[in-house]
Amino acid sequence: MSKLPAKKSARFRKLLPVVEAKLEEGYSYEEVAEILNRDYNLDLTLGVFRNYLYKERKNQNKQAADNVLSNETINNIAIQAKSQITNKESETNLQAISETNAPKSESDGDKDLSEYFSKLKKDIEKERENLSSNQSLFKKG
Repeated sequence: MSKLPAKKSARFRKLLPVVEAKLEEGYSYEEVAEILNRDYNLDLTLGVFRNYLYKERKNQNKQAADNVLSNETINNIAIQAKSQITNKESETNLQAISETNAPKSESDGDKDLSEYFSKLKKDIEKERENLSSNQSLFKKG
């Protein structure tokens, strides 16, 4: 093992994997403190051992929470980007629908124009529903 730092708290932090392993194996706090005192020349009372262990676990939990927060931030950015892409795709789809369904000539008459706008309106409503459902999925995140 590498040289341990001079400060007790820093030495304890360096030995934390040993401490956690001993506790996992079923050793009591008293037994682990005794092992540290005997094998690693770390002169700790039971109270100091418990205090160090509490502080180190608290620091580890805080670091884990910070990592989760970072992951949530990344997920939110990804959701926003996907939402923007979905919005752009919907706009492109609406434009393609209107170009595809346009009457071929003015001689098709008012009937064709009325059918065209009716179909266009339905297609636009369908795209809005798709967009709306996509956005509600992203907001639940």
